[in-house]
Amino acid sequence: TDIRLLSVRSNGQAVIEMKLANNGYTIPDLEKALAEQLVGQYMQHDNCRAGCLLVTMSKARHWDCPDTGAKLNFEAVLARLRTQAAELEMRMNHEVRLAVVGIDLTEAF
Repeated sequence: TDIRLLSVRSNGQAVIEMKLANNGYTIPDLEKALAEQLVGQYMQHDNCRAGCLLVTMSKARHWDCPDTGAKLNFEAVLARLRTQAAELEMRMNHEVRLAVVGIDLTEAF
């Protein structure tokens, strides 16, 4: 886990997994990080019911959609990941809360 948050008032925990988009991650890599790494590994503790995949991008790039081959921008990738997060929550009977957050640093540099 990159960041683990622990509550001082309860046994609740949350985790944040960070991915640097410019490190060559593909869409399947990011989807796997959400489903298998964040949910499948880091959120397995009984008290860990919240998780966030934080994706940062410091250089503009596009991703190839694994379904259509179309070029996707950062916002489209985040939207796809958010849809997957919502589907995972539903499959888990809403016993977990998942977020996908993107930080576009291309304007800052």
